[in-house]
Amino acid sequence: MSSYCHVQKQSYGWFSDSVRERAEGAALARAAAELGADNALTLTRAAHAISVLGNDVDGGAVLAERALKLNPLLDDAWYVSGWTMLIA
Repeated sequence: MSSYCHVQKQSYGWFSDSVRERAEGAALARAAAELGADNALTLTRAAHAISVLGNDVDGGAVLAERALKLNPLLDDAWYVSGWTMLIA
């Protein structure tokens, strides 16, 4: 959720140091994806942050797809999957 907070801060223009905060959010997302590899919501939030903050849409799409495989009924995963496809 910390990485997702960084996504929201960027969305609202609340970054004071964009380069540092984007890197921090992306690093948190990568760590979360590794630690929570079996948790669909964790993967969904990480996918969003990695796509938006880390400029890695392909990596985010892979995580969103993995989240959907773990829980095909998770609406947040469908939302992030749709956004990653739109960005790509």
